[in-house]
Amino acid sequence: MHSLPSTDLYAGTWDVLYTDVVKTCDKMKAEGVDVRLHVGEKIPHVYPILPCPEVEAARKEIAEILRAEY
Repeated sequence: MHSLPSTDLYAGTWDVLYTDVVKTCDKMKAEGVDVRLHVGEKIPHVYPILPCPEVEAARKEIAEILRAEY
């Protein structure tokens, strides 16, 4: 994982993969990857793309990350 670029991971606490995402983030950090974990409380899998107001902040954050990178 040491050659991965800066990475932002999004996971909801109700996501069945939540614990795996946290473990992956920890492994990436241990390998020196610039990784940020964004956690949505009581939100399911792929929450940034859900059509509800609770995830608007995540969508704005992703847009800002993309604008800064590209």
